[in-house]
Amino acid sequence: MAKRISITVLVIIALAVILSIAGRLVYKHSQARQERAPERITISVACAKDTLMREMLTYTGMIEGYNQVTVLSQTAGTVEKISMSVGRYCSAGTVLATVANTMQQAVLDQAEAQKLAATTNLRKAQKDLERMTRLANDKAIPENELENVQLNSDACLAQLKSAEAQVSIARKNYNDTYIKSPITGRIAGKMLDVGATVMMGSPVAVIVDDSRFKIKISVSEMDLSRVSAGQDVSVIVDAFPKMDFKGRIETIGGVPEGQARTYPVTVVMSGKQNESLRPGMFCRCAIALRVLDSALTIPETALLTASDGSISVFVVRDKKHAQIPIQVGFKYAGRYVVTSGLTPGDMVVTTGKERLTSASAEIVIAGE
Repeated sequence: MAKRISITVLVIIALAVILSIAGRLVYKHSQARQERAPERITISVACAKDTLMREMLTYTGMIEGYNQVTVLSQTAGTVEKISMSVGRYCSAGTVLATVANTMQQAVLDQAEAQKLAATTNLRKAQKDLERMTRLANDKAIPENELENVQLNSDACLAQLKSAEAQVSIARKNYNDTYIKSPITGRIAGKMLDVGATVMMGSPVAVIVDDSRFKIKISVSEMDLSRVSAGQDVSVIVDAFPKMDFKGRIETIGGVPEGQARTYPVTVVMSGKQNESLRPGMFCRCAIALRVLDSALTIPETALLTASDGSISVFVVRDKKHAQIPIQVGFKYAGRYVVTSGLTPGDMVVTTGKERLTSASAEIVIAGE
């Protein structure tokens, strides 16, 4: 009985050893097959091809009214009438608000009455002077009497001029109670209501001439020599991304702004291109520097940039890939101009290129 148990134990141990050895052999064989099998990497490719390219300088800015003024009150008093509404167009001279003017009207009436009296006195003095001059010529009156009449006529003339000045002042004070727009444009802001008390210099309204807009951009000193007054500018407004507005450079500043060493450049554009344009909208200004009718280009997604700044791409030929150094120029519409390293028709890797570290890796081109 004991002998049979010993034989059974030995058999079990032998089977365990055999299974262990077999398992290790199977594992090693599997590992060897995996090591021999190349890695399969799925990639996307694009063709290096000749393309129309535009070299652009792009800057961001904000649309402003070409002429924007804040209307200030030139008088003090209580607002009796409002003749404006935000968003409405008005012409230069349009009355925006009226301030109580009973006192100014009375002062003007009094000044005009004084002017009328001074005019009458001057006419009488001039007639007296004419009459006394004839008598003096006939030696009918002494010379000093003629001098007195002359002095009286001069005094009446001075009184008339003083009265006319008082009328001008009174009329201005009266007219100032009618607050008017100094320019033609859109009413962009209203700062008072009926019954409000205004003081001299109180803001009343904001008027924006939106027949034209201006955009102020800051151009780096490195690019300043590449722009000039009158140069065309393509303006993309964030609120209307599908529209391309036309503008031009109007002025280029001669003094840099701050420590950034940028120069102020003003771009002007017509507001008639879209009546929905408003001051305060953000935009991008693209200045075209040159146009290449046929330039070898590749997508920017194909580029690999090393830590030292060198640029390369993976090129696929006959299902094999190789990393090739290249040189590129400017970028436009998501593509870079290739100045050396590639030829038309080369297929460059655009996605999956980061995994192509082994030349033995098996590539699978997406879509094939």
